[in-house]
Amino acid sequence: MAHAVRITYRISEEMLNLCPDIEFETFRALLLQELSENWPRSEISVERCLDGEEGSLIEGMADPEEEEAAECIEDIIDDLMDSLQWDNEFDDH
Repeated sequence: MAHAVRITYRISEEMLNLCPDIEFETFRALLLQELSENWPRSEISVERCLDGEEGSLIEGMADPEEEEAAECIEDIIDDLMDSLQWDNEFDDH
């Protein structure tokens, strides 16, 4: 199935309860890595959203695939938040 998929995830500091840019960039990098592993042939971006609008924009999938992908993205976000992998990196500094 060779179709172009584009995933854009918009996330706000409010959602993550983040302040410093470095925390956001670390979380962003971890999220991009996870999304790229799940959709290796897709164009993926994670953008900072300051106006409170959050969520994913998925293009290039049929409706059922898009719904599955959105649920998978939310699971990935939840797992990252729960694991605090991104937060632990700052405990040593």
